[in-house]
Amino acid sequence: MNDELLRNQEKKEKQSMAYLHAIRGMIPCE
Repeated sequence: MNDELLRNQEKKEKQSMAYLHAIRGMIPCE
């Protein structure tokens, strides 16, 4: 697998994780 591609994928995953955390922070779990 391409190194650059792998890095791009990692970046996307980190972004989506941060996005999910932000949403969870806005919406109360209970």
